[in-house]
Amino acid sequence: MWLQGIDWSQTNELLQIKVAIQVIRNVRGLPSTQNLPKRGTFVDCFEFLQYSFGFQKENVANQREHLVLLLANVLSRHSRKQALALKTIDASIDELMRKFFKNYTNWCKFLVRKSNIRLPCVKQDAQQYKILYIGLYLLIWGEAANLRFMPECLCYIFHHMAYELHGMLTGAVSMTTGDTIEPAYGGSRESFLSNVVTPIYEVIREEAEKNKCGTADHTTWRNYDDLNEFFWSPDCFQVGWPMRTKHDFFCTSSPKKSKVKNSRSAREQRKEKETEDEEQGLNDVTSEENSEPKWLGKTNFVEIRSFWQVFRSFDRMWSFFILSLQAMIIMACHDVGSPLEVFDAVILEDVMSIFITSAILKLIQVRSNVGAIVAVWAPIIVVYFMDTQIWYSVYCTVCGGLYGILHHLGEIRTLGMLRSRFHSLPSAFNRLIPPPSKKRTKSFLQNIFCKVSKSEVLDLKFVLVWNQIISNFRSEDLISNREMDLMTIPTSGLFPEFIRWPIFLLANKFSTALSIARDFVGKDEKLFKRIRKDEYMYFCVKECYESVKYILEVLIVGDLEKRVVSNIVNEIERSIAESTFLQDFKMSALPALQNKFVELLELIAEGDKNQNGKVVQVLQDIFELVTNDMMANGHRVVDLIECSQEAVDDFTVFSRKIEPQLFESAASKTSICFPLPDDGPLTEQIKRLHLLLTVKDKAMDIPANLEARRRISFFATSLFMDMPSAPE
Repeated sequence: MWLQGIDWSQTNELLQIKVAIQVIRNVRGLPSTQNLPKRGTFVDCFEFLQYSFGFQKENVANQREHLVLLLANVLSRHSRKQALALKTIDASIDELMRKFFKNYTNWCKFLVRKSNIRLPCVKQDAQQYKILYIGLYLLIWGEAANLRFMPECLCYIFHHMAYELHGMLTGAVSMTTGDTIEPAYGGSRESFLSNVVTPIYEVIREEAEKNKCGTADHTTWRNYDDLNEFFWSPDCFQVGWPMRTKHDFFCTSSPKKSKVKNSRSAREQRKEKETEDEEQGLNDVTSEENSEPKWLGKTNFVEIRSFWQVFRSFDRMWSFFILSLQAMIIMACHDVGSPLEVFDAVILEDVMSIFITSAILKLIQVRSNVGAIVAVWAPIIVVYFMDTQIWYSVYCTVCGGLYGILHHLGEIRTLGMLRSRFHSLPSAFNRLIPPPSKKRTKSFLQNIFCKVSKSEVLDLKFVLVWNQIISNFRSEDLISNREMDLMTIPTSGLFPEFIRWPIFLLANKFSTALSIARDFVGKDEKLFKRIRKDEYMYFCVKECYESVKYILEVLIVGDLEKRVVSNIVNEIERSIAESTFLQDFKMSALPALQNKFVELLELIAEGDKNQNGKVVQVLQDIFELVTNDMMANGHRVVDLIECSQEAVDDFTVFSRKIEPQLFESAASKTSICFPLPDDGPLTEQIKRLHLLLTVKDKAMDIPANLEARRRISFFATSLFMDMPSAPE
């Protein structure tokens, strides 16, 4: 190229070009050529990309010159001095990064995918990474040919190749294969053109041939916009990398039997079929391999209209013309000479007949048979109005209902109503039962529409009375010990910042929240809003989280282990504060984590010293489950511990084995305090947490004894009835 023939020692006017070439030739730290056809060191970053991903030699030369001129142009605008500062070079590269990857960044945000452009903390290495990412995008763009008309398709290709580039630079290990990450299409000359560009180009060519020089129906073939629109949906990631040529995207044969009128119908049928397969437990990949590919059809909606659509679209205009013609004929028949004569009584009456004509015109558009409906309902309505007994029944029902509502009769009749109104019991109890020093008589409307104050919820007086009632039920053998534990309200001073409801109100709430989080797809705000919508579910999740932190804080005494737990808790709270919880943690492992905590609580409750090894094993399983299966950046926890909380590079290996000695006690130190000290509040909270995690639908029918149910319903209803005030 022309850059190779320049004598740099003879000119000072091309300083920016010299700097640009120097930046591109920074190959320090690049992976060795051991697994590549190239022998020796690389000349520049473009040569490294050429041999790594199989780009054409001419394309590499063109894009090298392209990037040099772009970078020199930006440098010349940023600085007019002979000596360019390092800040100017970094600012110029950042400007190119913003311009090149603006569309890619928007594409990732739209599809809720994390960008694969990852930069290290070291500034010099970060500059090299930026040049490599820009060079990779230019090489993809330069070799794409007609694919340039599909920018989102280029984003899809760059997304996967940037991931491979990052893996090669950091020596990362694939969590799928366990080997170091290598390019899927690298290792041979022109492999990118043959394996990536050509298959997609063949789809474009075959779809264009179906056009038949513009004579074919536009619903039977796909253009660039239709093909590019496919990469705006999350379904594009089903193509995979390496690309699966048997995917529906590469199918170009349209169905022969039925004519495609609405392209959405084909997609909806395909999605319904996939939904049915998921419900039957079928594997997506297996079903796609065994079934024949289907043509995706037109992406955009295609509306087909007939010639009569002209009259349908302008029905108001035709109606206006007809009514205007009728009005003008009437005025002509009456020989109207002045506009004021229209207001004559006889003439105005005839002109008003246009509204009758308008009603007749609209009657033509009516699709339902009004006459049939009137004929069916007329006798029923006549009988209804003639039967005074019906009116009397309605009167009794309405008056009786209003009387019961105003006097709070039967306010709480079932256990379901008790659970829904339980939050208002403490305020009603404090308003009626404890005698106030100076009680002012409330008016009738104030007694009816009195509001429940949330500050009075679970007042200590109500808690003591409620627990005494439950204790009396147990002494009378109306309920079992388990039912007593589920219905008792905790009285300890743990977690005063939120309400701890009785467990029978929280039955199945934690399991429901776990199922919602496990299957949820969307943003953190929507997930938290959905959980907070149910007050009991929100407090159940919050209490379980705080209880786990409290129990682990007492159980774990080793310095290293405390740092492990502290780092995990900090990562969770940071993700919640930054609304990145669903991105940083995988919710699919929540059921397994719940089972491990249930096993840990059972071992702690037994308190057998001989079970110390099992406790350690369960803690290790929990740690591995959280860091490996749930946390997207679980390796940071281990790295922070090993480096004594030093700054960690963002580009570490993806997976790392956890030392089995974690949580084990050595001769010189004790990592866990097991068995736990005999502390009343702690033992009560362990038992309560175990019930919260295990109790499900069975607690919805607690208490099972009918007499106990009757007494509780009567007690709750009596709090809302008009009763005499308690004596002072």
